[in-house]
Parts: sequence; structure tokens; C-alpha cells
Amino acid sequence: VPSGPQEESFLKNGSFFSFMAYYVYIIQSLSDGSFYKGFSENPIQRLQQHNNKLSHYTSAKVPWKLIYIELCESKTLALKRETALKKYSRSQIGQLIVSHKNILNSFYIGENLMLFTHFIKHRFQTLNMPAIKFVNIPAMQKK
Repeated sequence: VPSGPQEESFLKNGSFFSFMAYYVYIIQSLSDGSFYKGFSENPIQRLQQHNNKLSHYTSAKVPWKLIYIELCESKTLALKRETALKKYSRSQIGQLIVSHKNILNSFYIGENLMLFTHFIKHRFQTLNMPAIKFVNIPAMQKK
């Protein structure tokens, strides 16, 4: 699985174009409830890195659950958004988690996290990556 920037390609009006997908994300430690805000081209892979203790800053507070993902239009905007999120209070983070900006909210049906098949299929096909048989993401608890 590539660890660098992930390029997505599309056809629009008969013309081929591509763009890089950039995300900001928030994870929450299941050990103490603290939050970590970051930037990634692949937030699912990044969560796995955090939980495998490959990030020094988060390694002492494993396991982590993914609670927020926001798609950004450019790397510059994603980095600016990450900086802004680092200043958010716990209350502001709570509001953000349930907001329309959190693309994870599009994947919830009841209390179960369900990734849309077309999203995963499209994501991995356009990135020329092997298919995933399953993705193990800790379920979020809605309050």
C-alpha cells in the first residue's frame, strides 16, 4: 500500500483530469479519551500506523479510534485546517464530530459503521491498489 500522496483520476466532459485527495482527521484515544488531530492522504492507513505505535506522539495512548475525517481541496488547505483544529476545545470537537463536514457521518446506519461499497471500490480502483477484503475500524459511539 503506497504511503505517499494518493492520486485520484476522473473523466469529466470527455477530458481526463486528476487530483490529490487530502484529509484532516481526528482520532480519540480509547485509553484516556484524548484527541489527536492530523493530516493525511490516507486516514485509514494513518489510523493503523497510530495503533501500531508507528507515531511517537500517539504511541503511549493506543488504541485510537477514528472519529472525524474532512476532505480538503488542497494540501495547503488541509494543513491550514489541521492547524485550526489543533486549537479546538473539547466542546468544539464534539460539535464537529456530528457536523455535515465529517464524512464518517455518511457511513453510519444506526450504531454500525458501514463504508459505502462504491466509495471503497472507487477509492482503491482509482488509486490502482489491491482490493480490501475488510477494513477493521473501531465503531464510534454516538452520544
